[in-house]
Amino acid sequence: MNGHLRAGPAWPGLLRSLLACALLALGLAVLPAAPAHAAGDCRAYGETSVQGALAVKAACDEVAAGTMYSWGGGHGPVPGKTHGTPDGGGDEAWNDGNVVGFDCSGLTRWAWSVATGRDVLGPGTTSDVFDRYWPVRFGGSDGTAHLKPGDVLFWKASRVLVWMSTTHTAIYLGDGKIVEAAESQHPLQVADFSSHSSSIYVGAIRPSESSDSATPDNSGLPGQLFSTWGEWVRAGNEPRRGSTVQHTFPGPTQVKISCQIHGESVTAEGITNDLWSYLPGYDAWITNIYVRGPAALPGVPDCLSGGPVGGGGSNGQFTTWGDGVNVRSQPTLAAAVRQTIGGETTVRVSCQQHGDTVNAEGLVNTVWSYLPDYNGWITNIYLKGPAVLPGIPDCAGGALGGGTTTAGCTDGGAPDGTGARSPRSVSIAGRLIELRYSDTTECAWGRITGGTSGDEVWVDRSLTGGQSWDQLGFTKITGGSDVFTTEWNDHNVVMRACGSPGDSDTVVCTDWF
Repeated sequence: MNGHLRAGPAWPGLLRSLLACALLALGLAVLPAAPAHAAGDCRAYGETSVQGALAVKAACDEVAAGTMYSWGGGHGPVPGKTHGTPDGGGDEAWNDGNVVGFDCSGLTRWAWSVATGRDVLGPGTTSDVFDRYWPVRFGGSDGTAHLKPGDVLFWKASRVLVWMSTTHTAIYLGDGKIVEAAESQHPLQVADFSSHSSSIYVGAIRPSESSDSATPDNSGLPGQLFSTWGEWVRAGNEPRRGSTVQHTFPGPTQVKISCQIHGESVTAEGITNDLWSYLPGYDAWITNIYVRGPAALPGVPDCLSGGPVGGGGSNGQFTTWGDGVNVRSQPTLAAAVRQTIGGETTVRVSCQQHGDTVNAEGLVNTVWSYLPDYNGWITNIYLKGPAVLPGIPDCAGGALGGGTTTAGCTDGGAPDGTGARSPRSVSIAGRLIELRYSDTTECAWGRITGGTSGDEVWVDRSLTGGQSWDQLGFTKITGGSDVFTTEWNDHNVVMRACGSPGDSDTVVCTDWF
């Protein structure tokens, strides 16, 4: 799988070499463990490039968090911590399959993905990375004289077996120190470069000076040109704090923005804003706080509706009334209660749409509002204001009319088969999973046929072209062989249908549409 460091006993020479050969076939290096420094020692010692500094910071953040070594950890489809695999390298490795963390190459992959905004090192073995072309490369005989913080270092398991590929990697911090994922049952650590024998040190690469650029060519991208501001501003894979960092802007940078959307509210630099902008060049979201301009960027459409971003009230804020007001998962009375609001409360409303008819407090209304901070829906009866809130767009796009129907489809409603077709489908164990779509109403839903009781079907909806998504409408077959989900608005998004046989953990999904 990958090359890693594994501590081992001081076996007699021949036996040790034979075991090293056998373990190397599994990508396992038998090397003595490096003595660790305190986590506070993890920082860049000396000058380096912006990307080198970011790589060091990303690795040191994991050290500070106490992230554990996990054999095979960090080698998923995208960079980031994953469960490891018991590697058979000794009694200490038996639990790696239950540990979420990094092995040595998983850590360097993650750190440099944060630094560059893309998977520059890739999920391969240490040899795969070291053997690729890199414009800046140092040999083992160069030592540390020419290294900068952030450079990626490589070792092999034995100086005797000269043909042996690299089996361990770490990030140079400067001043003779490294940060590494060392061995099972131990957290990531700072160690001395000299703790690994110089005779098995292979060399280093400097990814920050490769021929690829981490900054996209804005000229071919959709959207309008804006400028970020501030230092070390992060853009993530979702419009919320804590999402996976796709790119970090060390200083003001010109970016293309294709759309904006209400997401998690952020307070920073003395400003509060819930709007996030999508950067197609980085496939990432950035809070509008760090984009030069007003809170809602002029001329930039809503990512969901394609129309203007709704404001309403005061930046979309309204006040509830009444006690014990339910916020539901869908705009229906039968939907699950997500939270309950007690007493008058200021809430943010991102859009509204027609749903179930509600008769309460002597009022009747079919309009429901979506509260992004609660991830749910509230009947407009319990929001101070008219039946249709002013300035708040229809969740399906455009302005909401006063009638009982909407333009487009209603999330969670019964499928409207007008002009319906199945543009995407996939089979599993004799079942057919289909994404059904109506050109007339722009709604979609999932359907499973040829199944049995317990089979599941649902749909995924993505605002980011399939990079992240919400899972919607989980539905089980309770009788017969077919079932379909409720419908979901498909305007300006991509969707797919997914399903799973009830007697299996296997999940299949159609292609995105």
